[in-house]
Amino acid sequence: MSERVELPDSARTVREGAQNQGAFEGGLQVSVTVYVRRNPDAKPPFDVAEEARKPPGERRYLTADEAREVYGATTADIDAVRAFAASLGLDVVGVNPAARSIKLSGTADAVGRAFGVKLNRYSHGNVPYRSYEGPVSVPPELASVVEAVIGLDNRPLGRKHLRRAPTDFAISVEDLAAEAKPPALPANNYYPPQVAALYDFPSQSASGETVAVLAFNGMPNDQGDPQPGGYQPAVLQS
Repeated sequence: MSERVELPDSARTVREGAQNQGAFEGGLQVSVTVYVRRNPDAKPPFDVAEEARKPPGERRYLTADEAREVYGATTADIDAVRAFAASLGLDVVGVNPAARSIKLSGTADAVGRAFGVKLNRYSHGNVPYRSYEGPVSVPPELASVVEAVIGLDNRPLGRKHLRRAPTDFAISVEDLAAEAKPPALPANNYYPPQVAALYDFPSQSASGETVAVLAFNGMPNDQGDPQPGGYQPAVLQS
């Protein structure tokens, strides 16, 4: 397994201000999720981009079976990851063809060897986490199949940028004008109206629409693994 292919955008560097606390215990169990490509031969039954430009009530929608066929993984690709995992002593603990995901579990040493990284413990402030330096890699036969490996790095990434005003909050006209132009956010962070604009969300009425809120602000426990749920309820309520 000397020949490896690096996965694009998988490299990690030590976060500024973080401290390397040494190697992650090799015998501890680690779970990662491997995401594979969508079926390269599948085509949607109609032009999805064209439908997205129509008002929601006039669009055609893929059925669940159509979505799985078009955007899901092939059995061959999943089996290739299964075989790779078995060859390195990793267990397959979950498979979701529709989500194109295969969850693997094994010791930190075995997982690190599988994906060409060395897992270390880090701390940033009072927050411990598990990560690695450099890129993730896979054997050549999986290079066109595997798109990402999630879970090797479990540092907390999400943080809120918006704040509720107190009930006795008073704001001047000048402050209100400044509030209309919120400060710039870091790359790949968005205010709610920006997200709404990206998805053509109705600006006047949300009748008939479904809204999902994704929160990824969980804190790792003493073993460096995320607490159940992957988020802190108190943050969502603040």
